[in-house]
Amino acid sequence: EFTALAIANIPHTIFAVGGQTENSEPGVEFTSPFVVQLFDQYDNLIADFPVEFSTELGNIKGQKTETVRTDNEGKAQVFWTPFEYLGPRQTLTATAPPSLQVQWHIPGVSVDANQSSITATTPLEADGVSESIITVTVRDSSGQSAGAGLTVLVSATGSGNTLATNDTLTN
Repeated sequence: EFTALAIANIPHTIFAVGGQTENSEPGVEFTSPFVVQLFDQYDNLIADFPVEFSTELGNIKGQKTETVRTDNEGKAQVFWTPFEYLGPRQTLTATAPPSLQVQWHIPGVSVDANQSSITATTPLEADGVSESIITVTVRDSSGQSAGAGLTVLVSATGSGNTLATNDTLTN
């Protein structure tokens, strides 16, 4: 008697089978998991294989990366918490060695100049010696903070004006 057993062991295909980013709320964990499923070159499910989930903004269980092994259905999943501010596009990446990837994205924010503001701590007179701290508040079209990491460029017109900027990124 002869028995042959085929064991799937090298991923050939990775599919996103769960996870929606449409109704994301900054800083709040998604209620549904982000799920991938692995298959070998013969379309067999791959169980007990490591999948690394990673994000640059937000977190997975308080970390930037989390490695999860696939279950008996070839699935690995995590719950993702997006970054607490709207801002640059956010990405969650699932990677299965050697180089298979799936990504989910939360679109970046569109800055609205009409909702944003610029204020000075004191009135500025054109006397060549007046100083003030200028604060720029960047908002999106719904009036929410546009988030951290956005570049703000401020310029002055006229002659003899000097602008010193400590930081050009929003916080």
